[in-house]
Amino acid sequence: MTKCSECGHDVSTLAAACPGCGAPAPKDPPATPSEFVKSLDLNQKMSTSSIVWGLIFVAVLLFLGGTAAWAPTAGTLDAPLRCSDEGDAVCIFHRGGVGLIVACKMAVEQQAKYDFHWVDGINTLLFTKVAWSDQAAGVLSVYGDAIEMKNGYGAMLRTSYACTYDMKSKRAVAADVWPGRMAP
Repeated sequence: MTKCSECGHDVSTLAAACPGCGAPAPKDPPATPSEFVKSLDLNQKMSTSSIVWGLIFVAVLLFLGGTAAWAPTAGTLDAPLRCSDEGDAVCIFHRGGVGLIVACKMAVEQQAKYDFHWVDGINTLLFTKVAWSDQAAGVLSVYGDAIEMKNGYGAMLRTSYACTYDMKSKRAVAADVWPGRMAP
């Protein structure tokens, strides 16, 4: 839509003439960028719903960015996580932080023969159980069931998994998967 140069009425760019006064509609687009900017209606107001949805979007981003909901943290960079009991596997798991999660996630994915899909969300943990495989050597096993793997018939099946992680070398040393969900 453009404004009629004679009467100021709105005229479609596809119309041959202004419906208000009959003046011929301009056929050519504005010749210069400044003419184009002048033709824009900069006084349009944003609707209230657009503003509300924008504020909700910003609030969600701030919430997700302000909380580490996607992974356990390993403490701040200045003060590493200290466990009161070095035998506490859960505390040691959190000390492993994102490196442990990424390494074990990749090891589990490599077990898929076909396709896979993680079914974790913001409030779902990838690894729900932690136990020592070899406490003296610093090797943890983590378990979960937040993945679906495609079987030979093309069906996606919920699958449980285990990953063995060496805290000293900081790498996944083994992974295993089996069909079905873990017992609660």
